[in-house]
Amino acid sequence: MSAPASCDSSTTSTCWPAWNGRHVLLIEDKTDTGSHDAQLKRYRTSVLEGTTALGQVAWDDLYPIYLRTGNHSLRDRLDAESEYCRVFDRNDFLDVLDQYTGTNAILLDFRDHLRRWQRETDRFREWTRDGHKNSQGWEGLYRWIEQTALAGTGDEWGPAHDPSGQLLGNLDPTERDEQEQQLRDLG
Repeated sequence: MSAPASCDSSTTSTCWPAWNGRHVLLIEDKTDTGSHDAQLKRYRTSVLEGTTALGQVAWDDLYPIYLRTGNHSLRDRLDAESEYCRVFDRNDFLDVLDQYTGTNAILLDFRDHLRRWQRETDRFREWTRDGHKNSQGWEGLYRWIEQTALAGTGDEWGPAHDPSGQLLGNLDPTERDEQEQQLRDLG
């Protein structure tokens, strides 16, 4: 890398390291949250217009990446891709880390963490009527429903902003604000 990494002062998860003095990786790191407030577009615009420490960067030299280790809906992925971001999710990380044969404790621990998260997400397949159900399992169930029954509908699942913060749901994005307000009114 010929230039130091520069990070957005309003968030610690967005950085734009440069290498060879020309190419810029714009990295947005998400775990359990999605993009909001047109942040991906704002970050890209900042880099392209030269309002970062890197100065102005040409479109062909910018490589926006949306890192996503948490569960996410297809709609969230499509939203990131519509902002010209390459989505690199937990399964992509595991594809790379599963090939690792070294002994670096940090990489091995991270790989184990991602594997546990994936197992918890897939656990909905083992649920019984009276068994314990975790939040990652619910997310896995919604993801499975989205892939099998809702493909192409444009619906999205995720946390519904209810007062307890515990409710996941499938919401029509055109009615999301109204549906969330109804949930808040119930609480």
